[in-house]
Amino acid sequence: MTEGSQKSLWERVVALTIALGERILAPIERFIGKRSLVGDATFFELERFPWVAQVEQNWTVIRDEVEQLLEDQAALMREIPGMRTAMISILSPGKHILDHRGPYKGVLRYHLGLVVPEDAEACRIRVGEDIRHWEEGRSMVFDDTFNHEVWNDTDETRVVLFVDVLRPLPFPESLINRAIVKAIGFSPFVLDAKRNQEAWERRFLERRSQRSNTAAHSVG
Repeated sequence: MTEGSQKSLWERVVALTIALGERILAPIERFIGKRSLVGDATFFELERFPWVAQVEQNWTVIRDEVEQLLEDQAALMREIPGMRTAMISILSPGKHILDHRGPYKGVLRYHLGLVVPEDAEACRIRVGEDIRHWEEGRSMVFDDTFNHEVWNDTDETRVVLFVDVLRPLPFPESLINRAIVKAIGFSPFVLDAKRNQEAWERRFLERRSQRSNTAAHSVG
């Protein structure tokens, strides 16, 4: 089997997994929305997440140590309750991310603005029918299972800290939700996304190493 046919087969497996997952998870998501301790909304009041204040207080530290975060050296992220993933999201000038939805309602998405274009309102996100824009040092928590879309209609780059956290639920729903999230983590869809992220991080670190070596030779 050629590399191209292997990739095509994997893409079909990922697409089938997404379609089946949406059917299986739909009734579970409706139940989770009803039982959620923070309600069922597009965006959430930040006061419902006590850990947000500490993250915002340290936002400049996070911004200044983006490279260390990529190497998993930012211990602050591990203090967020229910943290599943943490990464840096870079939105290039003029970029438009088309309407899409996340895979599962049991996880909420957290964004912290690190670098925001001067015309902040021209760099925005729509979740459901609600539109927000990022601010440096400020947070937003939203449910990405609502269809959402992103625009950067500026000439500047937007950078945010991107964290997925478990949705607050009562026991035993919280335990069930944790098990479902773990199972989803082994699905072809998520494994494919992880591979893409890891490949990007490897390229990033390789480029940084090359720049460091070039600078060292220049000084020498």
